[in-house]
Amino acid sequence: MANGIKIGDEVSITATVRRRGREDRVSVSIPSCGFPHSIVDNTSTVKKGQPIELSDVTLANG
Repeated sequence: MANGIKIGDEVSITATVRRRGREDRVSVSIPSCGFPHSIVDNTSTVKKGQPIELSDVTLANG
């Protein structure tokens, strides 16, 4: 983890879209994590391979 970032801090992360599941969900790959994440995204039209910015992400322990 980068210096100066603590649990509870809000950050922005750039992820890559893996696929769109249902209409309101997108599977993304975050470079620093070893597994995919599913996020709610019912407003954009992102496609597989496109970057997507996740903003107002709150860091948690674990």
